[in-house]
Amino acid sequence: MYPYGHLERLERAREVLAGRGMDTTRCGLACFSAAGFSDALRVEAGRGGVLLIGLDELYGRVMPTALLS
Repeated sequence: MYPYGHLERLERAREVLAGRGMDTTRCGLACFSAAGFSDALRVEAGRGGVLLIGLDELYGRVMPTALLS
């Protein structure tokens, strides 16, 4: 697990869904924020572990820097 509360909760939700028999192999995680993201979340996003969507991405001013695979 990672020390970033929101991401941990999303990962736990994915684990619970998998435990209930849902196929989560293609389940990607995304965080949305109007205030920006911590450096730790940005590092994780760089590794492909989470997609970060800020206001610029949300309103279509820029494309997300990474895509979930």
